[in-house]
Amino acid sequence: MMKFKNYLNEILRRNIPVTNVSGPGAYQLRFNVEGEEWMFLANDPMFVDDWDLYFTKVDVDPNDPWSLKGDVGPKVFDVFSGVASALKTFVKEKDPEYFHFKASGAGRVKLYKRLAKVIERKSKYEHITTKTKGNNVIFYFSK
Repeated sequence: MMKFKNYLNEILRRNIPVTNVSGPGAYQLRFNVEGEEWMFLANDPMFVDDWDLYFTKVDVDPNDPWSLKGDVGPKVFDVFSGVASALKTFVKEKDPEYFHFKASGAGRVKLYKRLAKVIERKSKYEHITTKTKGNNVIFYFSK
């Protein structure tokens, strides 16, 4: 059985194609996994080069928006590979001074903690702090 760390390394080595669909005021990349379209969105609302990152599925059912799950089932690795590809593209294109993202739930927090270590090891960014806000854990990075 492959260790979790090996899965994460495999995920980050995959290169899922992303398409830049940015518009005024937001940086947006999209990618497809098993016929579903996913979006990586980065905002710098205060225009201070401190970017808030998140991802979600496009076309979420408005009657059941909380049913969105990209971290369960057989597509989990492809979805996370798409997120990793989008993050790499974002960093390369925008070269942000700071960025942050949040995790909700024990499984995501564990995965994002490992991702934070990989980002530090393989990029020019340092994981400067992690803050808990309600049920969320926010990971902050700086050059």
